Amino acid sequence: MFLTRKNKKGVTLVELMITVTLILLGLIPLLKMFISAVTGTQMTGSATVADNIAKQMLAEISQKKWDEKCTVKGEYISLTSASDPLGTDAGEDANDKTTFDDIDDYKGWEEIPPRDLSNKPIPGYEGYQLKVDVIYVTDPTTGVTSSASKTDFKQVTVTVFWQKTGAANRYSVKRSKIFYNGIKY
Repeated sequence: MFLTRKNKKGVTLVELMITVTLILLGLIPLLKMFISAVTGTQMTGSATVADNIAKQMLAEISQKKWDEKCTVKGEYISLTSASDPLGTDAGEDANDKTTFDDIDDYKGWEEIPPRDLSNKPIPGYEGYQLKVDVIYVTDPTTGVTSSASKTDFKQVTVTVFWQKTGAANRYSVKRSKIFYNGIKY
């Protein structure tokens, strides 16, 4: 004869399997959210680094004269005497920014990776690329109307690119500043 107990205590294997399954199903969305949050944080960090690189380059360029023909920073020169075209001038090396003495010398400048004031690569920034463009603009309030002829306003745009490891997409941060002829900036 078999004895049966009326008050069974404990859980069966089936109940345990159902509980574990439900817990795992609940953890999958949480794991996806965690991975997404980590990825978002990495992208935000990379964008912040890129923005700081762009700001540093604009600060570096801000230390230069407005034009090759200026004797000092902040001096106004007539547009007829301004150097033409934009870019490096005689005696400057397009591959060595330590030879640059005015804003438009940076036109077309690229750094892979970004470099310090002495033109040496900055350790830790190997994944970033920097490009600079300089154009004349006719409307200093917007800076969007470029001009083929000389104006009193030069817009410098610094773009910093990076690519997330293993990703096909390339990301960028862009900063611009307009420099005025005859103004200390």
